Amino acid sequence: MGIPSSFYYAIFLNPKRPSIKLSIRITMNKLVHHGLQLQIQMDSYEVYIKSKIETYMVWGNIILDLDKPTTVCGPIEVEFSGTCHTLWPQGVGRRGDLTHTRQLHSVQLSVPPPATLPKLEAGRYHLPFEFPIPNTLPPTVELNNATISYKITAKVRRSGSLFNTIATSVPMFLIRYPELNPLDMRYVSAHRKIEGVECDISFDCPAAILGDHLGIDLNITAHDLQYPIKIKSVLFNVTEKRLVRIQEEGVQQTDHSIAVLKWAYHHVNADKPFTEGQYMNLKDLDWNLSTPLQGRFVFPIPTCQFVLKPTVRSQDIAITHWAKLTVKVEQEGIMHEALLESPFEILCCRLAPVLTESPPQYEECAKAEVAVSYECNAHACPCLRKDNDRSKRGKPTIMRLLPRYQFSETALYR
Repeated sequence: MGIPSSFYYAIFLNPKRPSIKLSIRITMNKLVHHGLQLQIQMDSYEVYIKSKIETYMVWGNIILDLDKPTTVCGPIEVEFSGTCHTLWPQGVGRRGDLTHTRQLHSVQLSVPPPATLPKLEAGRYHLPFEFPIPNTLPPTVELNNATISYKITAKVRRSGSLFNTIATSVPMFLIRYPELNPLDMRYVSAHRKIEGVECDISFDCPAAILGDHLGIDLNITAHDLQYPIKIKSVLFNVTEKRLVRIQEEGVQQTDHSIAVLKWAYHHVNADKPFTEGQYMNLKDLDWNLSTPLQGRFVFPIPTCQFVLKPTVRSQDIAITHWAKLTVKVEQEGIMHEALLESPFEILCCRLAPVLTESPPQYEECAKAEVAVSYECNAHACPCLRKDNDRSKRGKPTIMRLLPRYQFSETALYR
C-alpha cells in the first residue's frame, strides 16, 4: 500500500530541504537582496553519463548584478553536491527518525571576485566556473519515499549587511545511458502453440523510453476451425520493483507496481505514421480467428508523470523492470494464454528530445511572458514541457490519458 500524498508533502517535502519536484518549478534561478542579484547560469542542466567515460565536465557562470557599489568579502564559494533523501514512515534510528539524508558527492571551489578592489562598482559581472563529475554517481531519481538529487550552490559574503551571506542554487539532472550491449537490445520474439493455435508474438526491444512508444507484432492463426476460437485480449504488462535502502540503519523497503498497457495504434501502413492508425482497446479485442490476426500494434508508453520510473541500480535506490506480453485465447469456453516475458529497461524521458514540441513562434504568443517561460523552465523534463506547450495552445494534456493505463501497487517493509 502506497504512502498517502498528504503525509509525503507534510513531512518529506519540507521547505528546508526541497525535493526535485519543487526545484523544477522555480522559474528564475536567481536571488535579489538589497541591490545585489545573484544568479547561476549553466550551459546545460543535464549531464548524460556513459560508463566508458570516466569524468564529465559541466560549465556555468555566476552572474552578479549590483545596483550600487558593494564590498564582497573573499571569493565566491561554488559547490556541486548530490544527496539521497529517504522517508521511512515507521521511523527507524534515533528517536524514530522519519527522514534520512546521505551525502553522495560534494565538490567545492572558490571563484575569485571580478576585481582586486575592496569595493565592486555597480554593474553586471560574469564569473565562469567548471566542475568535474565522475561517472560513478547514480542518476537523478524521484520516488514517493526517496530521492536522489543534485544541485549547484553559489554563496557570496559581503560586509556591512545584516545578512552577510547570500546563497542561491540550481538543480542538476544526471541521466545515465543504458548499459545494455547491442545484442541485448535486439528484437524479442517467441513461437507459442496452444490447442491448435499458432502464435508468433514479439516486441521491438527490451527497453522503452518514458513518453515514447513500443511496437508489437502478432501473427496468430488457427488450424482447426471446427470450433469457434477467439482472441479475447492482448496486453503488455510492465512490472516495476523499487528497493529503497537506509544503509546506516540496515533496513530496506520494497514496492511493486504493475502498468497494464491496453490501448494501442493498429499500424497498418508502414509508409505512414503509426498515429494515423486506429486507436484500439486490446483488452476488449474479441477477435474471431476465422480470420488470422496478423498485424503490428504500437503502445504509447506512459510519461514520467505516471507510476513508472527509469531503471536505476545504486546502493540506495534500485529500480528494475520486467515485461510480459499476454495473448488470451478462448476455445470452447476455456481460456488459454500465450506469454512472452523478458527483463526490461525503462529509460529516462530526457533521452528522447523529440518528445518536446518546439516553442511557439512570436506571432503565436498572446503575451510576451509566454515566450519568457520557455527559457526559464528550460531544465524541466520533456514530458512537462510538452504538457505545458499543449495546454498553452488549448490542446488536451497528457493527463487526459490517465484512464487508458491501469496501475496497481504493493509495498513491503523490512
